[in-house]
Amino acid sequence: MFVDPIYAELVASEDQKEEAIQLFLDIVDRIVENGYTMPDYDGIPTKWGHWDPKAVNQDMDRYSERGLNSLQILTYLSAAEVLVKKYGMTAKNDYMAHFDYLYKTENYKRNLGNVKLQATSEDNYSDDEQQFLAYYLFYFTVMRNSHLSSLGPVLI
Repeated sequence: MFVDPIYAELVASEDQKEEAIQLFLDIVDRIVENGYTMPDYDGIPTKWGHWDPKAVNQDMDRYSERGLNSLQILTYLSAAEVLVKKYGMTAKNDYMAHFDYLYKTENYKRNLGNVKLQATSEDNYSDDEQQFLAYYLFYFTVMRNSHLSSLGPVLI
């Protein structure tokens, strides 16, 4: 998922660009339309596909995912907004309304302050990679195209 927009800009032919961006947007739309979860073929959210406020902020079994999952969903939403504008595509959802809801109302901004460490003895290299990919996608899509983003200068 992280690679689709980057692939579109760096590798894809002109014919493939829109297809790669649309794939990314379809995935983001599926997450949004399913209450910020990624359902499997049976309609049940996948094990790791939880970006919903209940799982992120209230489920103690998922406390260590709080920061990373907040970073991921906020990155997906802000990248989707920029990509729709940049490529002149039609948005299926109001990505920034969802961003604002999670960031402000559900207080995901607080979770961003501690994306990595939950305990000093805890280290998970796959989470390091997921964090890097989220930051890189945010930089590559939002920061490089900040003139297309609704995020204010305080957030960027």
